[in-house]
Amino acid sequence: MTNSPTRSNTKRFRQFSIAGLLLLMCSAAGFFVGFRYGLGQGVDDQVKQRLADQQSIRYVKNYLVGPLLQSKSPLDNTAVSLETLQRDLEQAVCPGRWQSAGGESVIAAVPPASLIISASATDHDQVAAYLAGRQHVVSLPR
Repeated sequence: MTNSPTRSNTKRFRQFSIAGLLLLMCSAAGFFVGFRYGLGQGVDDQVKQRLADQQSIRYVKNYLVGPLLQSKSPLDNTAVSLETLQRDLEQAVCPGRWQSAGGESVIAAVPPASLIISASATDHDQVAAYLAGRQHVVSLPR
């Protein structure tokens, strides 16, 4: 008779241990899902913060645009003035962000051949790409 209570206790212990393990597994799965969701949200928030920082931090950079102002041959009509290049740049790159349009970015033409721009890092990247594209067009053989 002493064996039967031990067996029932063992059976009962095994039943509770399986239920406990299932509860533990479900809790752990819920923890990992919540952690993964929170981790994703945290990374998204960090990316958004970095982009906002890049948009808010402004610095001044000088762009030498002499080759864009000179034509390749006397018959070539690709030469533009510094003011025309400034106006084209304001219209093509981030049109709403320039001071002339009520924004915070500033562009100044400084003779003989440079543009001084105060803007965010992303704006500077776009300005550099625009000027490189124009340089490529000007340097194409005619």
